[in-house]
Amino acid sequence: MARKVFISVLGTGYYSKTKYYCENKDENVETHFIQEAMLKFYSNEFKKNDKAYLFLTRKARNDNWESPAQKNNKFVIEGKSDSYQGLEETLKGFDFDVISKDIPDGNNEEEIWEIFQKVFDVLELEDEVYFDITHAFRSIPMLIMVLINYAKFLKKINVKSITYGNWEGRD
Repeated sequence: MARKVFISVLGTGYYSKTKYYCENKDENVETHFIQEAMLKFYSNEFKKNDKAYLFLTRKARNDNWESPAQKNNKFVIEGKSDSYQGLEETLKGFDFDVISKDIPDGNNEEEIWEIFQKVFDVLELEDEVYFDITHAFRSIPMLIMVLINYAKFLKKINVKSITYGNWEGRD
């Protein structure tokens, strides 16, 4: 049976808590991180051998992945103070592996190719892939689209989902 693989890029900004919903899912998930919401939406479909890969720049790892960075850091947004745990802590407890992978910032062609290769390398033959592009930086979603076509041909992946958490449309 094909392995299910979730892939997302974590950003560096502050993430306000919001409720996410997904078509064909009954529940809403209130969280700071779209990645947590998506993994909860799909958790019944993912099994022990499935994987979730979170790709992180150095700044994203420091600002939003590692718990100590957030536990001691308060954000002030619109006059309200808020703090939150890093995504690493938030994603503990799933029945499948959640793996962080370091990537460069993507500031030049060499770094873009390195990102492409790192994402491509986590994919295995006939994986069922769930991409979340919500916090991918600038050109990364376009890079992912090229990568999908490349991986469909070479690794025979099956793209099950491409999601974007439309936080701006929350009203």
